[in-house]
Amino acid sequence: MTDHAHNRLDTPPFWKRLDKAVMVILVIPILLAIFDLPQLVPTVTFAGQAILHTGIFIIFAVLAVGYLKASGAENILAKAFEGRETRMIIMAALLGGLSPFCSCEVIPFIAALLAVGAPLSAVMAFWLASPLMDPAMFSGKPQWAFW
Repeated sequence: MTDHAHNRLDTPPFWKRLDKAVMVILVIPILLAIFDLPQLVPTVTFAGQAILHTGIFIIFAVLAVGYLKASGAENILAKAFEGRETRMIIMAALLGGLSPFCSCEVIPFIAALLAVGAPLSAVMAFWLASPLMDPAMFSGKPQWAFW
């Protein structure tokens, strides 16, 4: 006969099961409301606009990686990163320098390149060569305007 009694020690405590990043995202506005209430609405508005602006690129990267994994095309893309490492670094640096994304927007693309097996040196060259500021910031139109 099998003992089906569950030991309370099998289940981790509630605090260990919580996602710490989600908790920080929820706690920061609460602390802001407590210590600086007039700044709450502008901060939440700014954060929401930033998430909407970057979210498009994150969704694209997630869908692209999913497509590559589902179709098996990551093997073809990984073959593009075979050969001389110096050539890969130069090509990735050129691609990163010419990309219209700021350094925070290339993070989903970095994850996608690492997921398909690109060498870390080429991925770092792509990341470090990307502009620190979004070129659209200097054009005079709002960043969230895509048209």
